[in-house]
Amino acid sequence: MIKSRSGAQWIPPPPGKMKLNVDAAMAKNLNKSAAAAIARGEAGNFVGASVLVMEGVTDWRLWKQWPAERPLLWQVILCQVVQEINSQARDFSWTEFVHEGRTSNFDAHCFARSSVSLELGRHVYLLDPPVGVCNSIPSDA
Repeated sequence: MIKSRSGAQWIPPPPGKMKLNVDAAMAKNLNKSAAAAIARGEAGNFVGASVLVMEGVTDWRLWKQWPAERPLLWQVILCQVVQEINSQARDFSWTEFVHEGRTSNFDAHCFARSSVSLELGRHVYLLDPPVGVCNSIPSDA
């Protein structure tokens, strides 16, 4: 495990694998939300990051209520998401989906939360991690 100054602990993937941590955040006052992903190697080294900043629903109650009100539409959307995940997963030799608590997903959470103030659209970071996040990555990794 790699520990940050905040006490959050990033859990590394199995040897020889890469890990993608994801999270989302909403800003009601800006009417925006952000979905963020950070990729790291097994030693915690930064591989890349991306965030999609969107305008729209910022009330979690609506997200929870929407599937009950529109079950068929929700089922179609979920099927599309699952099909996309399965399609992408075929390109990898190994894929595993695991839920982790906030303490081990801290950087992705901070990345999403700090990104809601960015311009709408996708923002990609390939060489250096976004400012203020990935603090639990060791400098010698």
